[in-house]
Amino acid sequence: MSVLPPALDADRFEIDTSAGRVSAYRAWPQSGAANLPPVLLVHSVNASGSAAEVKPMFEHCRRRRAVYALDLPGFGFSERSDRVYTPRLMTDAIHALVAHMRAAHGVEAVDVLGVSLAGEFVV
Repeated sequence: MSVLPPALDADRFEIDTSAGRVSAYRAWPQSGAANLPPVLLVHSVNASGSAAEVKPMFEHCRRRRAVYALDLPGFGFSERSDRVYTPRLMTDAIHALVAHMRAAHGVEAVDVLGVSLAGEFVV
């Protein structure tokens, strides 16, 4: 079994959620993030989905904002257990990471972008 390379050049961490163990990446702003909320980027759902899909946006955002990228359940480094992967499972993972971000940054507002079907989970 081969080991996945990191999808992004950033701090990768894991949190335990009601959706299982999820993996995410985070980067702190390089400058000027005084009043800007953190950003969460969520990749699409397809055969090769991972946080790598949002790399261009991640790199752009990290210049001025704290930015996070989630590996949805069943993708990247997140838990891949034998279970049914439902929209509710995906939204539970997103909710958990947003709660983590709010607590870590002491904010209520978090900007979120979902790619393709993940846009539905974000809404």
